[in-house]
Amino acid sequence: MNDCKKSMVGFFTSGGIDTHAEDSVSPHRWHATYKQLSMGSRILVDRMYVEIQSFDSAKLTNANFLDSFLVSGWGSTFLLAGYTIEVGLKAIYFSEATRDPSDTKYQTHNLNDLAAIAGVSLSKSEADLCEFLSKYIVWLGRYPVPKKPEDMISGGGHGEHTLDVFCLFNDRIASLLSSKVKPVREARVG
Repeated sequence: MNDCKKSMVGFFTSGGIDTHAEDSVSPHRWHATYKQLSMGSRILVDRMYVEIQSFDSAKLTNANFLDSFLVSGWGSTFLLAGYTIEVGLKAIYFSEATRDPSDTKYQTHNLNDLAAIAGVSLSKSEADLCEFLSKYIVWLGRYPVPKKPEDMISGGGHGEHTLDVFCLFNDRIASLLSSKVKPVREARVG
């Protein structure tokens, strides 16, 4: 390791404190990241509402729905929505108790599993949303095809209702977090 790298490592770990391990389980860090993702996903979801409203369902076929879906960036919207829910659930998990940085059970992209780990009960529509968004996090929002053919999903069927469920569930996560994670100033004082 060259001297510059050594001094940077020394700077970030001076005093024997490994801030990376502490930050990895900090509910404040997870909550802050959740808020950033939530803001971005809400902007994209609002844009998606506008696009859905402009569709002429009489002229909509599976082929042009898929073309529109791919061109419009809806996959990216669902990917960001999935990440938002994922980080929100992880923030709730870390807000419940002091967590060990070596604990790996939260290291999953399966949103239904994360909800269970975080102690968040899901309605049927929220569980369906979590299953749908998990596919976007794992592959559909990032790759053209999954690793296994049986993981393919059919296009369509996820429009305004999916967005409504996302918005309501995201609001519920935000509410849970606001009651569990104190702002950093309050946390340091008390």
